[in-house]
Amino acid sequence: MVKKIVKIFSLAVLFVVVPVIFGSANAASLKFDKTTVSTTNGGTFQIAVTVDPGSDALSSVDAYVTYDASYLKVNSVASGTLFPTVSNDISTSGKVYIAGMVNDPTTSISTSGTVGTITFQALKDGSTSLTFDCSSSKIIKNDVNASDVMTCSQNNSSAVTIGGG
Repeated sequence: MVKKIVKIFSLAVLFVVVPVIFGSANAASLKFDKTTVSTTNGGTFQIAVTVDPGSDALSSVDAYVTYDASYLKVNSVASGTLFPTVSNDISTSGKVYIAGMVNDPTTSISTSGTVGTITFQALKDGSTSLTFDCSSSKIIKNDVNASDVMTCSQNNSSAVTIGGG
């Protein structure tokens, strides 16, 4: 009986106390640099797409930002400074794609930073939001499996108010 109690206590320490003391691994996520934006009808604003690698070393990021095309249009995307190679595609209405990648597979990115900055133009008064399409976006770990390490629940969004909202 004493052995069972000691075993249960040991398991409790292992699964409850140890993670609290040492913390869990940080999850990789995509973020906007602003969680709220206010602009005028016809006005423009910039919002940066950033990546937090958590505890991982990354080789690339594929970020798909979704927006309501009746309220906003994308004017341009500027490359961020985190990855040496950045590309984008703004041809799809309601979605903009930004990719960042390392040039040499033996290198990786282990710090948070900007993948790209999107310039939006407001088309009409109202409220809308910018979000990451989690089914398409990926944060790729620099490992042999090119593992997607993004934790969607850690991504943020940005609320946009145009005119009076």
